[in-house]
Amino acid sequence: MKKITTTIHINFTLTCMLITMLFLSIGIGLVPNKVRMNIESRQKLCKNLAIQFCGVAHENIIYTLESLAPHIIEQNKDILSMGFRDAEGLLVSGSDDHDTNWQPLADNHSTPTQIQIPIQKDDEQFGTIEIYFAPVYPKTIAGFLHIHYVYFVAFMAAAMFVVTGIYLKKVLRHLDPSSVIPNRVKAVLDNLTESVVILDKDEQIIFGNDAFGKIIDEKETGFVGRKLSVFPWIQPREKQEHSDLPWIQTLENGTTESNIPIILKTKNGNKRTSVVNSVPILSAGGEHRGIMTSFTDVTELEEKSNELIKMSRDAGMAEIATNVLHNIGNILNNVNVSATAIGDTLSQSKLLNLQKISKMMQDHSENIGAFLTEDERGKHIPPYLVKTIEILLDEHNDITNTIQSLRNNIDHIKTVIRSQQSYAKVQTCEEMASMREIVEDAIKINKIVLANQKIDLVQEFDDIDYINIDRSRILQIIVNLIKNATEALNENDVKNKHIAIKCNKTDENQLCIEVIDNGIGIAPENIEKIFAHGYTTKPTGHGFGLHGCALSATEMGGNLTAQSQGLGLGTSFILTLPLKLEKVKNEESRETIYESANISH
Repeated sequence: MKKITTTIHINFTLTCMLITMLFLSIGIGLVPNKVRMNIESRQKLCKNLAIQFCGVAHENIIYTLESLAPHIIEQNKDILSMGFRDAEGLLVSGSDDHDTNWQPLADNHSTPTQIQIPIQKDDEQFGTIEIYFAPVYPKTIAGFLHIHYVYFVAFMAAAMFVVTGIYLKKVLRHLDPSSVIPNRVKAVLDNLTESVVILDKDEQIIFGNDAFGKIIDEKETGFVGRKLSVFPWIQPREKQEHSDLPWIQTLENGTTESNIPIILKTKNGNKRTSVVNSVPILSAGGEHRGIMTSFTDVTELEEKSNELIKMSRDAGMAEIATNVLHNIGNILNNVNVSATAIGDTLSQSKLLNLQKISKMMQDHSENIGAFLTEDERGKHIPPYLVKTIEILLDEHNDITNTIQSLRNNIDHIKTVIRSQQSYAKVQTCEEMASMREIVEDAIKINKIVLANQKIDLVQEFDDIDYINIDRSRILQIIVNLIKNATEALNENDVKNKHIAIKCNKTDENQLCIEVIDNGIGIAPENIEKIFAHGYTTKPTGHGFGLHGCALSATEMGGNLTAQSQGLGLGTSFILTLPLKLEKVKNEESRETIYESANISH
């Protein structure tokens, strides 16, 4: 429950004192009593009527009363009815409802409601004029409150509470709130280089040290008593409200706010960046008494940080360029292999021998039939042409496949460049894609190298449909891992060269891609170094490939690790990524596909 403030407490006490004084003044008669005044007024009216009727002849009293009664009742709202009763107690004359209103009186004594005026004749009772008044005490609550000045007292109390509250607020605001802080504490706080401000529960500044005064360029007398939020604070994050200020959060929630950045626009237009820490001040009983807020000026530190960020950005751009060149270089190696294969095929093609056959047939064009059937050389031409055509068709297929591989590599170069351009623009490259298709594309890019080294390839996939991933980055990583695996196999003298690619979903809802080879392996002392920038164990290596792959994995929210039992025992690279599935089948069966790199995909 929120504690009543001192201002409200004082205001309430003063209002209660006013109410007490008003009721006391009413009780001792300083304020007129409406009931007493009403009774006295009725007494005077009855005396006047008695005097008037004394001068009227007895035989004319009834006539006079009947003629005057309506006028008297109309002019006196308290009179409800009038009548004349003879000495025998019979009602001789009266207003319409007088007989109903009038009730017998005990001992014939008048009351404030029923008053009798006796009429004498020759010293004997001639009759009585009866006047019936409205009740002195109202029967409704509103009438009761009105009679006893409750409305008046309530109005005065409310007016007193409002006016006094406004007055106290203005008066207390001009008092010196900093006087509650001992001078020795002020001296200690003033010697701090960090700005310190102490606020009360209304966010008004009770004390601010010299460092704070220098930041806002004001003396203590200029900011004490003001709210801290009135200064031109700028919050770094957009769409923040007044309630998001750290000291407001502490004031409303009683929480400690730490390391909150904020910017103050100074009088000369400069901007000072500070880190704010705000803590509640508690009493011995644990009640909130105020807030202490500190401001650490980090403007110069932020400027240095911005310079470092720029240097880091420049270095990052250089590293990105290096990674792009490395990835494209790997692809260009495959392009070079494909182009060399096409050149070797064309240089060794049987197509050149057809020129000799063509010249022989031109020389015997006049007797071509006899030449082909009777001449020993001519007899070999038809079967030779058939065999040559078969060989040329095989060459054509090989060249077509190699050209397709070249196209795939060129498309991959475009993808790498487009991916880096998108990354530079801070745009997402995620799309729905099939991991099986990505792995097969990576195999196609490395197909010629795999075929030349006669490496057996095994693919093992969980039954996962399309997933939301960064296709180009994952393709680059798998291409690099397959290339590293082929190089490791080339360095290891094993008969059966083997690469396995596994893709499955883990229990932690992650995508796990594993590339395993039985190549040269990694020494235990190097297992943690292979992902470092510039580190390589290859004579012609640059140390960019695995480093770039690890960075890409981290940027996608995953990681890339390596496992090896040692030199000559192969290596396993494991890429783990958050799994964003569009649909996952609930089958536990796993499909294993065995294929040879020598077979066309």
